[in-house]
Amino acid sequence: SAMHTYYMLWAVELSAYPCNILKDKWSDIRESLVLELKKSFSPYDKSAFKIKRFEKYLESQNIPWPETKTGRLDLREETFLQMGEIYPQIKPYGRLKKSLSSLNKLRLVVDPDGRSRCNLKPFMTTTCRNAPSSNRFIFNLPKWLRYLIKPRQGFGLAYLDWKYQEMGVAAALSQDSNLKRAYLSGDPYLAFAKKVGAIPQDATKESHASDRNQFKEVVLAILYGLSASNLSKRINKSVSESMELLRQHRITYPDFWKWSDNIVKYFNSKSILWTTYGWPLRLDKDGFNELSIRNFPVQANGGEMLRIACIMAMDNKIKVIAPVHDGFLIEFPLEHSEEHIDIFREVMIEASRRVLSGLELHVDILQIFYPDRFKDPGGHSLWLKIWDIVSELETPHC
Repeated sequence: SAMHTYYMLWAVELSAYPCNILKDKWSDIRESLVLELKKSFSPYDKSAFKIKRFEKYLESQNIPWPETKTGRLDLREETFLQMGEIYPQIKPYGRLKKSLSSLNKLRLVVDPDGRSRCNLKPFMTTTCRNAPSSNRFIFNLPKWLRYLIKPRQGFGLAYLDWKYQEMGVAAALSQDSNLKRAYLSGDPYLAFAKKVGAIPQDATKESHASDRNQFKEVVLAILYGLSASNLSKRINKSVSESMELLRQHRITYPDFWKWSDNIVKYFNSKSILWTTYGWPLRLDKDGFNELSIRNFPVQANGGEMLRIACIMAMDNKIKVIAPVHDGFLIEFPLEHSEEHIDIFREVMIEASRRVLSGLELHVDILQIFYPDRFKDPGGHSLWLKIWDIVSELETPHC
C-alpha cells in the first residue's frame, strides 16, 4: 500500500510561469547575483568560484577554515553552513555557492496540471531511505525555491516533520534515560550545552542562538561517532577542546555510548544489523566503516518510520504529496484543514511510537493556505532578491 510513495507531487499555483521565467533567465540571474556580491567582496570570476580569492578573503578576515585530508579548503555546503553560524559574514557566500552550484541548469519540470513529479527511488540507500533526484526534487534544491510551492485555490498544504528525529531515535533505541530527558525537554542541543555548563540554565534558543547552533553540530557529530580530530574541524575548536566535549558527552549519556559501541562490536562479529522492522545491513568486512555502522540504526529506523506513516496516511485518506526524509507535505481542502492536520500529526506520532517502542517524537507543523506560498526563513531573502532581479530584467530600458 506504500507504493503510492514511488512518485511525489507538489502543487504550485501558476507554477509554469515562475519556473519558466527562472529557467529562461537563469544565466542573467546568476550574473546579477555574482555582481551583487562583488559590491563587498566576491570569490567569483563570472560564475566560477575561485578558491585562491576565497583563501585571501579568509586570511584578511582572520577566519580559520576547516581543511580536507589533503590540506585543501573544505568547501562542502555543510561546512559553509557551520562556519556561517560562527562567522555571519560567510553566510552570503555559502548561500550563493549552493544556488549557483546546484542550479547550473534549472531542471524542475512542471506538468500541465501544475504539479511536478519525481521518482522517489525508495529503498535505494543502504539505510532504506529514499533517494530522489538532487535537481528535480524541490526539497533537495536551495531553500528559496520552496517558495514556488503554492496550494491550489480552495486547498491548503501542511509540512509536518519529526522534531530532532535522529536524537529521538538514538534515545529510544539506546534506552538512555538522560538522552530521553534531553529529547523530551524540547531542545536536546540546549540541554547538552546546559549540562556541561557552556550556557546558563535559563538560556533559550533566542538568547543563545550561536551557542545552540554550535552545540547542535557537536551533538549530531558525536551521535555518529566522529573522532576528536574530525569534530574539531567541524566545530572550529581545538582537538583538546573536542576531546573534552566527547568525554563530557560519554559521561552524560553512558547508556547511549554503550549501545553505540555494542552496535559496532556486533556488526564486526556478525556482519549484519537490522532495523526494528527487519531492514538488513550487510557489508563485507573490507567495506566496514565505523561511522556508517553507528549511523545505520538511526537513519534506517527513521526510514521505517516514514514508510509506516505513509501507509497509515493512506488508510486515513490523507493525501501525502511529498515524503521528505523526516517529514511530509500533505494537501487538503481548506474546509477540512484542521481535521486533516490533526489526523496526520497523530499518524506521525503513532509511527514513531511503533518503531521506537513507545517513545513519541515531537512533530512540528507549518501550514500554508491558499493564496499563500510555502515559506522557508532560510530562503526568504534570496527569493525576494531573485524576483527583484527578474523584475529589473523584464523592465524595458530606454
